[in-house]
Amino acid sequence: MLSVTSRSFAKEKIYLAIIFALSVFGTYSNYLILAEDTQPLVYDQTVIHAISTAFFKVMAEGDADSFFRLYLNYNYGYPPLVAFQAIPAYYLFGISQDIHALSNSAYILIMLLAIYFLGKKMISTDVGMISSVLVFSMPYFLPSSRVILPDFGHSSLIVAAIAALLYSDCFEDASMSLVFGAAAGLAMLMRFTAVIYILPFLAILIWKQLSHRRRLGKNMVHNIALAGIPFLILISLWYPFNTSILLQNTEEMAYYSESISRSIPPLERPFMRLIGYNTGLMRASSMYYALLAFFISVGLLVDSFGRNKTLTSREFIAAAAAPLIPLLGFLPSVRYLFPLIPLLSIAAVAGAYWTYTSLVDKKMLKPNPAIFICCSLSVILVLPSISPAGAQNSFDLLNTPMKIDSKESEISSIIHNIIQDKDIAAPKVLLMQDSSTAFNLVTRLGALGYSVQPLTFCIAESQAEDFYSYCRLNRAVSANDFCSYDLIVDSDRNLNEPGLIQLKEAFPERAEYLAESLETIGRCKPGYTLATTVKNVPSIEYDKRGSGEVVYSDLYIYARK
Repeated sequence: MLSVTSRSFAKEKIYLAIIFALSVFGTYSNYLILAEDTQPLVYDQTVIHAISTAFFKVMAEGDADSFFRLYLNYNYGYPPLVAFQAIPAYYLFGISQDIHALSNSAYILIMLLAIYFLGKKMISTDVGMISSVLVFSMPYFLPSSRVILPDFGHSSLIVAAIAALLYSDCFEDASMSLVFGAAAGLAMLMRFTAVIYILPFLAILIWKQLSHRRRLGKNMVHNIALAGIPFLILISLWYPFNTSILLQNTEEMAYYSESISRSIPPLERPFMRLIGYNTGLMRASSMYYALLAFFISVGLLVDSFGRNKTLTSREFIAAAAAPLIPLLGFLPSVRYLFPLIPLLSIAAVAGAYWTYTSLVDKKMLKPNPAIFICCSLSVILVLPSISPAGAQNSFDLLNTPMKIDSKESEISSIIHNIIQDKDIAAPKVLLMQDSSTAFNLVTRLGALGYSVQPLTFCIAESQAEDFYSYCRLNRAVSANDFCSYDLIVDSDRNLNEPGLIQLKEAFPERAEYLAESLETIGRCKPGYTLATTVKNVPSIEYDKRGSGEVVYSDLYIYARK
């Protein structure tokens, strides 16, 4: 007969093998989809990938001076880890946007292990394993793990930091304290909002400790300082040099969030931001969210779990949900809420576990975890078939790759050839089209030393029933300077009537500038000749995300006479 300890150890090995298999499956799934997908990078992804390749090139050349100058001049809104994480993969497989996107798959294993051990700490290995499978099965999980954005890695490192914090037993364990400091520091190098998620857990644990002992023990103080060493070293790599960039980025996010919700009454804005931004995700995951909400409510009502020096279910749920208070005040995207899903999934599975064991106990039967596991896995597997967007479930690999010829290389070559033919020094290019293709040209042409400015930056997300419509005028472009540009890239989908209406509604204070811009461009046009036309350019590829629809337009490239 195996002892209880031996059986527990054997079960944990099986659970860890399942988690490892899921991470391999997820990585391979990402590889298959990225190999077929030809969608161009959009907006932030373009900039992050360009920064990543620039750093890799100077590192590959062994040019330390250029590396440090490049690093000190790095002032993009995201901390640098999302750009640097792909560099080891570049050495192994070469530079490509697919390799950069695939590097995000490393966080799949980190996320699943962190969820497992967090669930194990709070209740049991069964809860940890079911929580990992539940999160992996959600429609958001794999698609977000193959995108060049910090959100997935950010979420994984936050959950890892919280798991290490609880395993440190409020800083009584030195090794776990070090892991917590390192994970928290890395999460901060992904996005500064990591502190908003980690701080509530830290505050509640320390408050509980102080309420019991009235002061922290010497060992705890020592381990807090120990955790601070890797944390401070890591954040010192970026934050001291970029405080102004961080503040500016936060201000822009708040301004942007405010601009797209002006028509909504102030008291309704936080709720509408969450629901409005989450429309597509909610439709894809509605059955998941319904079950999460139900069993989280169970956890709140019964305070169903918690061990010595960890958290009760109410404390855990409160700490996990606390970031909603500051984030909904300036939330620019539902991506900022990704860390909530794994944390609240653990609370939901814990509530389900309590419900199961309570029902079994009432019938005076011995609780059998195997029955709970089988029932839970059956529900998780059935959910996609009854979910409105079940085809998006990560198990069935039906995230259909899109094949889009963005023509970015062709357009870049055409513009470059025109500049070369005219022998223009320090060329200036004005982009008038509102699209990710045009935005990507800013990065491509900027790498050639061109000064490139997009006049407007407009997207209309039809899936959110016009709630998510916004436009932003580029403040770096002055109407008085329009006639000085060497090239103007115009389009048949530029400032058309719908675009004008959106601009005026989103930025009424800039209506005068908009009118002046259009008038000035009209006066400038006679001084330019039509150099070439590029047909069938995808203008707003993500306008109808998930529908497979692509909006095409023609580009007109004008050169100054």
